[in-house]
Amino acid sequence: MSVYKRYNGKRVSSSHPDYSKARWWIYKRLKGKVIHQSVPEAKTKQEAELAERQIIKASFDHSYNVTDTTTTLATFIEQKYRPYFQQNNVNQGQRSCILDFSSDTLRNRLYPASALRIVGTAGPSSKLARTNARKKVNSHRRRSTGSCRRCRRSSA
Repeated sequence: MSVYKRYNGKRVSSSHPDYSKARWWIYKRLKGKVIHQSVPEAKTKQEAELAERQIIKASFDHSYNVTDTTTTLATFIEQKYRPYFQQNNVNQGQRSCILDFSSDTLRNRLYPASALRIVGTAGPSSKLARTNARKKVNSHRRRSTGSCRRCRRSSA
């Protein structure tokens, strides 16, 4: 990354007495053009590098006509699903019931907050995982001692 600090028209290093007053600058050659500009909002080197990456990405997107194609659930429902549903659903009662839901209500029904909490707690430290681990150990002990019915049948 080609970012540096500049003070009074000169590059400064971290040992310079006015380093804290200096401003971050970007110097980048991109497709034969020079990008040389200051980043007054940047307080750290990482922020200046992030600004440089955003400038490079914007230039790339502009030259190759790349656009953001992400679709949210609300826009999908309004643009695609609702017109299709209105045209193809014959049951008038169901149609009026479903179309009354707003996209926020539908999102809350699909992903309720309680379900997210349940998913978050399911892990190796959960009670269910510990119980299953004990069962596996106990079944192994039974097999090795010969007290397991399946082991006795196979050995006899």
